[in-house]
Amino acid sequence: MKTFALLAVLLATGGAVKPALRPLDLDPLTLRGTSFKPGERVELLVAGPGVTHAKTVRAGRRGRFRVVFAVGPGRCDSVVVQALGSRGSRATFRHDVPDCIEP
Repeated sequence: MKTFALLAVLLATGGAVKPALRPLDLDPLTLRGTSFKPGERVELLVAGPGVTHAKTVRAGRRGRFRVVFAVGPGRCDSVVVQALGSRGSRATFRHDVPDCIEP
């Protein structure tokens, strides 16, 4: 059944899986990149309230990477991370905190 579901997703997307950024931890900000092109150099840009960071990583042979930033968003801070690959791959991660009230 899982194979059928995966096949349906691949057919619906034209066979291509889009690059993605997923959070592993928020303090410090740790992200996993998947479905980038193998060996692709990826520049990551982090923007949040009073915070701007950039890092460059290289995707492995399976198109994945893990990156840790020496920052973590505050409890009520929104953060956006853009991943721009040297071979055209792109992904975005947004950590939004709507209507957050500090304790």
